[in-house]
Amino acid sequence: MDATGVHLNAGDCDAGMDGYREECAMAPATRPMLLLALGLLAGGLSASARAQLPLNIEALLVSERRVTATLSGSRASHREPVLRPGAGGPTLAWRELAVEQAVLGLRYGLTSRLEVNAQYQRSTLRWDVDAQFAGAGSGEQLVLGANWLAARGAGGSLLLDARIAALGRPLGAEQGWRRGAGGSLGATWYRPLDPVVLSLAARYRRDISRDSALGRRRPGDRFSADAAVNFAVNDRVTLIGGFGIQRREPDRLAGHAVGGTRLRTTVDAGLAVSPWTRGTVFLRGWLPLGAADGDGSLSIELLQEF
Repeated sequence: MDATGVHLNAGDCDAGMDGYREECAMAPATRPMLLLALGLLAGGLSASARAQLPLNIEALLVSERRVTATLSGSRASHREPVLRPGAGGPTLAWRELAVEQAVLGLRYGLTSRLEVNAQYQRSTLRWDVDAQFAGAGSGEQLVLGANWLAARGAGGSLLLDARIAALGRPLGAEQGWRRGAGGSLGATWYRPLDPVVLSLAARYRRDISRDSALGRRRPGDRFSADAAVNFAVNDRVTLIGGFGIQRREPDRLAGHAVGGTRLRTTVDAGLAVSPWTRGTVFLRGWLPLGAADGDGSLSIELLQEF
């Protein structure tokens, strides 16, 4: 859950760092677009990987020895100014990016407090410059994780989770699948106050370093915090609203920091509906506060317990 993007400016082209001049000559470069895409994926598109808040808050963990399947789709967009090379020198242009993600997941309750889960995620990125197609890329990964209901009481309950991207093909990478892409740790506190459920969530994410044509790149660490209020209209419909803050440390390319620390704030609203037995559909949307035009995301997720 992270940055709104990386902006290319004349200072970047004059920095003199190894490989930077090559990237500026190719602007909009692959590096800033991939970094921005990672920020979008970690921000607006990570909803399907978060702990959802269904109609029954205890469904954060599936029932013991039951399987729950999830299927979701998300789309995020971002529009930002960039410098475009030209015969007369760099000119200002608008770059538009769209990231789509599809997720298929399975969850299994080992006990009433412990759950294991797995997800297959596939992401695609498309970018246009001044409304003209400029490129596209895709990536996929297999994520394994576990949730543990560490505390439960009148003052609230605490859910802890850990996830590891066991296998993956990075967004835009030409190579095949690789082992160990990174992982995250999270905590969610929630308290039911019928018909309202309050929740606070925090997450730390770290991705491992990768070699690239311009040198070894280490993605910046990511921290996030979210607060949400869930209001149960009845036993089948719940309204969801929240606020989030995401911070991303600078990426490092060939030992040099890429950009600075990035901070992003978002508001979100959604709806959870239970149209049939043991099935829940989530519709959610996110909007950044103070970000560039056209930035935001939408997601839909189906959760079915068997």
